[in-house]
Amino acid sequence: MRRSGSPFTGVGVVLAKEAADYLSGARMWLLEALVFLTAIAAAYAAILSIRASIGESPFLFLRLLTMAQDPLPSFIALLGFLIPLVAIAIGFDAINGEFNRRTLSRVLAQPIYRDALLLGKFLAGLVALTIGLFSLWLLTIGLGLLLLGLPPNTEEMVRMLGFLVATIAYGGVWLAVAFLFSVVFRAPATAALAALGVWLLFSLFWSVVTPLVATLIAGPPEGIFGPNLDYARRAIAGHAKLCPGMAADNRPHRRNDRHFRDRLCGFSTPGDPGLKPPANQKGRSEWTAPGVV
Repeated sequence: MRRSGSPFTGVGVVLAKEAADYLSGARMWLLEALVFLTAIAAAYAAILSIRASIGESPFLFLRLLTMAQDPLPSFIALLGFLIPLVAIAIGFDAINGEFNRRTLSRVLAQPIYRDALLLGKFLAGLVALTIGLFSLWLLTIGLGLLLLGLPPNTEEMVRMLGFLVATIAYGGVWLAVAFLFSVVFRAPATAALAALGVWLLFSLFWSVVTPLVATLIAGPPEGIFGPNLDYARRAIAGHAKLCPGMAADNRPHRRNDRHFRDRLCGFSTPGDPGLKPPANQKGRSEWTAPGVV
């Protein structure tokens, strides 16, 4: 049976109802209070440092976002840490919570598609997150105006608006991840743990995992001036042992590849005037890697 009507019918109703629930819920108030207190504390500490160095930089309000003051990190670093947690806390039980309360079947019994329900819930969470971040952005600018006594210029306002848009998009990505696990897992605790595991992977372990994977694929780096050629020679020699036919292939489109391989492995290539073939090679010979017959 084909659909009838628009798949977005009912998105506005779901968005309004879910946004009202998010903004009036105790969980959202606690999360926003946590973000506001920590971010404002970081901004206030940065302002105290900026006031002692007014005139050294033309972009004081941008330094307000990026300057760190011990023991607090910078405003941007705090938001990068807290926004994924807030987004996951908003969306980890958006769908499976309805299923466990036995209200999902009642909602879907109405003339509304599942697409509209999911989109409305996601947009509601994004609206709640946007309202909180926009309020924090205005509060930070007001605190800077009050304590610095200087207004931001046009370029600073454009950059800070771009920062706000990027921050909302960053929160939307983690909200989508939380919604995904809320659909996949029926237990809200499992969905929350899965989303937190993905966040921990990218925030803490990604810088540890990626060098290991790169070393396994390309070998350890020789230094800042180039790759590890010894590792590349051993890898090519091992590949030639596994595929000896490729080394003996003399088709025109293989000549450049063989030439590079032979140069890298340290022995001659047919047609190279600067290198002589080994003495045991007569006529048309097979150019193979060391140890390959």
